[in-house]
Amino acid sequence: MNVYRALPLLFICGLAAIVVLAMPTFGSVDSIAFWAGTQLFLDGKDPYDSTLLLAKQLEVDGTRTIAQRFLNPPWALPLLIPIFAANLSLSKFLLFSINGCILWGTFLRCRTLLGHLSLVPSTVFFIFLPFVSCLHLGQLSLFLLLGIVLAYEALQDINTHWGKMTVALYLLSIKPQSVYVVIVLLLLTLLREATAKTAAKICVFISPLLAFLVVNYDLFSPWRQSLRFGFTLRTSSLATPLRDTLFEYASSYYSLFWLLQAVVLVGCIILFRARISRLTLYPCLLISILTAPYSWLYDFSTLGALFFALLVLFDRGTAPKWFLALPLLLLVCPLYALGYRSFEVFIWHPIIMALLYATYSKQIKVLLSGESQPLRA
Repeated sequence: MNVYRALPLLFICGLAAIVVLAMPTFGSVDSIAFWAGTQLFLDGKDPYDSTLLLAKQLEVDGTRTIAQRFLNPPWALPLLIPIFAANLSLSKFLLFSINGCILWGTFLRCRTLLGHLSLVPSTVFFIFLPFVSCLHLGQLSLFLLLGIVLAYEALQDINTHWGKMTVALYLLSIKPQSVYVVIVLLLLTLLREATAKTAAKICVFISPLLAFLVVNYDLFSPWRQSLRFGFTLRTSSLATPLRDTLFEYASSYYSLFWLLQAVVLVGCIILFRARISRLTLYPCLLISILTAPYSWLYDFSTLGALFFALLVLFDRGTAPKWFLALPLLLLVCPLYALGYRSFEVFIWHPIIMALLYATYSKQIKVLLSGESQPLRA
């Protein structure tokens, strides 16, 4: 292995160490919830109990008055334990390093699959606003980006790449509300195309996770209760304005919104014929994000590979109008840096991405299908 290939990873780890030491609050906003939830689970307590979460978080942040809630499903804990079993500072270092490595790996993989970028578009890729938000707040959404990239590769041949598909589904499922259409259609595709041998391999592969869930089945009830809290939040999803209008006089928008999501899901199953492919992966992802019950700016990190494809078109001169859209995508970056945190305003982000996808869908499909040869350095 060329030693120079390891230099970016060493740089990422060094940057993570500097950030943790010099900027104690950087990456703590949401990671403290993952840390506290993991610590409570390891102590044999309920990681979804807001009172216990607040008490644990007060151990490292004595100024808190409200707990940062842990909302991830129980099956996310086996992924979180290796990261958040230590003290908060080390956990932040590990999370920042892993997120940085995922971001760098995604860039390299997209460059191989879709084509090379020149310096300026490459820089723009790394300052994609959802990535910045994810790193700044200490979120897990870049794990979902990795899941999307793995799913894209696995869809070439599920029986050959069953391992990638299984890992992709697991990573996407740690925040299922923001990619629910993708998860369901991936599962349906897997059921339709996987051979008996592939199914047996997957069952063996996931057996430790299933054993973990059987042993900790008591976590499912408090997790379901915690979902109600997520539905009350004002986030960067169409659910927020929809709730303010359609459900203004409803006694239980919680139940009604589940019904609406079921309608969207059934519609997508019919529209895409109960399967997903490389070419329909991103339309399904955009539908998931826009109709999620709750999602934030950092959840749009899953659109990173699509953003890379758009940058490739711009770099090749295929999409000259892209220059007009670029300032819109970065418009509120200075506001974000200055402390603007009203996440409702960021609903424009996936909407613009959807419009760009619709505008350049033919060119993007050519890139995703592999009909266009990637540019070589």
